[in-house]
Amino acid sequence: MRRNHFLFIITSLIFFSKSYAQTGTIRATVYDDEFGETLIGATVVIEGTSNGNVTDLDGKAAITGLEPGLYDVGISFVSFEKQIITDVEVKANEVTTLEVRMKEETVGLQEVVVTAEALKDSERAMLTVQKKSAKVLDAITSDMFSRTGDNDAAGAVRRVVGVTIESGKYVYVRGLGDRYSKSTLNGADIPSLDPNRNSVQMDLFPSNLIDNIIVYKTFTPDLPGDFSGGLVNIATKEFPDAFTLQASASVSYNTQSSLNSDFLTYEGSSTDFLGFDNDTRNIPDYVNNYFSPASNLNYPLANLDPDSDVEQYTESFTNRQFSPNREAQPLNHSMSFSVGNQGNFLGKQVGFIGGLTYNRNLSFYNDGMIGRWNPISSGTTGIDDDKNYELNDARSQDEVNWGALLNTSIKLNQFNKVGLILMHNQSGVNEARYQEGPWDGKGRINDFTQFSTSNARGSVLSWTQRGVSNVGLKGEHAFGSLSAEWISSYTYSTFDQPDLRFLQDNYFIRNGESEVNYEITNKNRPAKFFRDMSETNWDTKIHFTLPVTVIRDYETKIKFGGAYTVKDRVYREDIFNYRLRGTAGYQGDPSTLFTDDNLALDGEGSMTGSTVEVIGNDPNNYDADQIVTAGYLMFDSPLSDKLRTNFGARVENTDQSVSSFDPTKSGEIKNTDILPAINFTYEFIENSNIRASYSKTLARPSFREFAPFASFGFYGDNVQNGNDSLQRTTINNVDLRIERYPRAGEYVALSLFFKDLTNPIENTFVATSAENDLNLIYRNVPKASLYGAEFEVRKSLDFIAPAFRYFRANVNLSYIYSKVEISESELGIRRNFDPATSDTRPMYNQSPYVVNASLEYDNPDNGWSSAVTFNVFGERLKLISIDLLDVYEQPRPELGFYIKKQLGDSFSVRFRANNLLNPKIQELITYESVDYIYSSYTNGTSFSFGVNYNIGL
Repeated sequence: MRRNHFLFIITSLIFFSKSYAQTGTIRATVYDDEFGETLIGATVVIEGTSNGNVTDLDGKAAITGLEPGLYDVGISFVSFEKQIITDVEVKANEVTTLEVRMKEETVGLQEVVVTAEALKDSERAMLTVQKKSAKVLDAITSDMFSRTGDNDAAGAVRRVVGVTIESGKYVYVRGLGDRYSKSTLNGADIPSLDPNRNSVQMDLFPSNLIDNIIVYKTFTPDLPGDFSGGLVNIATKEFPDAFTLQASASVSYNTQSSLNSDFLTYEGSSTDFLGFDNDTRNIPDYVNNYFSPASNLNYPLANLDPDSDVEQYTESFTNRQFSPNREAQPLNHSMSFSVGNQGNFLGKQVGFIGGLTYNRNLSFYNDGMIGRWNPISSGTTGIDDDKNYELNDARSQDEVNWGALLNTSIKLNQFNKVGLILMHNQSGVNEARYQEGPWDGKGRINDFTQFSTSNARGSVLSWTQRGVSNVGLKGEHAFGSLSAEWISSYTYSTFDQPDLRFLQDNYFIRNGESEVNYEITNKNRPAKFFRDMSETNWDTKIHFTLPVTVIRDYETKIKFGGAYTVKDRVYREDIFNYRLRGTAGYQGDPSTLFTDDNLALDGEGSMTGSTVEVIGNDPNNYDADQIVTAGYLMFDSPLSDKLRTNFGARVENTDQSVSSFDPTKSGEIKNTDILPAINFTYEFIENSNIRASYSKTLARPSFREFAPFASFGFYGDNVQNGNDSLQRTTINNVDLRIERYPRAGEYVALSLFFKDLTNPIENTFVATSAENDLNLIYRNVPKASLYGAEFEVRKSLDFIAPAFRYFRANVNLSYIYSKVEISESELGIRRNFDPATSDTRPMYNQSPYVVNASLEYDNPDNGWSSAVTFNVFGERLKLISIDLLDVYEQPRPELGFYIKKQLGDSFSVRFRANNLLNPKIQELITYESVDYIYSSYTNGTSFSFGVNYNIGL
């Protein structure tokens, strides 16, 4: 009784009327078995009665008010074989769901009788879509990543063949870097929340709000043309067939971060746990008020009046903590809630699903190492003879992610449906880092040769918050045989990094002495950075589909449409340095530098301690925009009973520009590209296809790559330069796949692919004239090519013995060979160091192999399910150095375990262990067969326990 009261309250709050009479409902979804698409206008009736309905735009029809019992359901459609499904059981206050696949009518056969089965899970339905698709695609569905216990889209999508996740967030498809992958949300573009990245952070999307993730491996003209590795589309859940409500919670223990008293932290704001700062870290009001805003929103290059402003200006910066504390932190934890239903509202069928999710994850390592190596000098036997420094590295991260989603649809009638999607995701990351170790003293104000020991220390305190808000309006319409589908999506994203604090000091012992000396130099002043970025993205697409008969009796689908996408970005950065008195810097314990006494002024306004000055760095502030206008025409047609082709072309016009506050630094790209594509699918035997395709696509430079300014990379201490001379990359793609679907839920495929890239973009070290400092710059190289093979199998293990019918193995392997043609100028420099250096190298950010595997157990009879998962990628080139000191990210095998027990109809408990092998996460330089650490650390092993509660009618 209490349960019914609870359900009544929930449904009343959402303004849906619902009858609690003891009757049930049958909902059928009807598909065209040939194309895997839903059928509009199919008739669904209870046999022997006139009680029935007609399928709508989604291919769905509902028969309501049925007394409990067994029924025969008939489904018919013009030119298709009638189907009768017998013994369909209807229960009181429940919805019985059917999935029906209609075959075209053949001579002598007029109806098919089958026995009702339980609704096939979403994975089986998606495999059908995959089998019937004209594109080469791979997909995972909500039931798949629920079996492996993945919490977000980043964890889920790595189960797809050829996919790896970099930094726990960014998708790499077929070993290619994130610049060659594209992410969309419900088919609409979503911008990256990282100013230095081209792809969106996948960990922002919680898995409980996701229906499926499809990775398109080949291009067809109805897709955006700016991808090559893969296009990843995240489809959020739509309203369910019946009322559902889910709540879950979990806690997690990490062996390195949880309850560890060495965890690095600092005082933040009271709202950090919500993923946003409450203005505690903002630029002080006095500083903002002091300067006129008439300087292009940047602080002007002006000196303060020492008689009236310096002291107040200096003391207004009250956040003076530059070094982290050590303090134990709580366990990781997460919570989620979702509710959905459908019903009648003002006489129209309306459905909705809404959800909330919250996750707090703390990570820490104290075993890290950072190494930086100067360019090779003549006469040296190894790069360690010319080392810059090696530092012990400790870092903590306290990351909060939360999201909210509301997806609603209303069916105006059988042929018209509109929907609204509202979504917001918020992320906040508190980071503290401390490094310490030997340093060669290069750049010291004093002569470092007089010291017996010389060490460097550095600390970083940062807060980074990201938010993305999305409003999407979509519609589906049928006008006779012509159908239309459209979406208009507006996304507003923000990136804010207020009061990023950086402190570096040196401590040393003079020759013949034992006293420790400290020094902070004006070369490396303590600094505060304030960075923020906002970006708007408006993406509108429309597709029309018209079936016609062209070849014999085969139906050809003509698809055409267009897209208009506008992106605008505003990026601002303000730098405040503590200017140190004199030229020798501050020679004292750094803990005393920021005291009130040391920041004070004498009575005449002359500087006696440290003061703050503004570094107005105009080139580090930029505005950027991009407009892409596209149109396409595509044909999808059977050429025979076994052969199908999909071909057409897309035209994309690009207008991309970036401008900084330095008027001499700006860039522009204007291109019109014709992107053809042709795909063939041949069903050589039943449930088996051979696919072949060719397409041309492109990859545009990201705004950060294009923006002509240099930014200091605190966590890698390299200076990153943009390049306003970059050009877009064009790619020719060839794919071949043979695939077989032995039975429901099983799949075997072998794919071969080739990509030829013109003007690919790389990130390369270049040596500057100032003390051989190393900078990074994005640049085009002439050519690159990539060859690869993928193999995937999903197989039930019941062939071993009947007892193994609950076990299933999933394995996918990818091998990729790539090469880049090195330019003559770079090759000449590289051969100065090694005359035998090859004129090619692997592609930037490309893995030579990827392995994903899982062994799953799922027994609905006893409620137990579990999975063992494994993932590893091959060594990939992260940074390119013309003096042969290339940096490679090393493989790191990840092993996980998941187990779940269903307790009754509604309650379940789960346990998960992540990163059981806890491998080192390393980037290495290899020179003369010796490995040198560029960076190294571990993440620890995590153990989580969770509970889940579902109720529904």
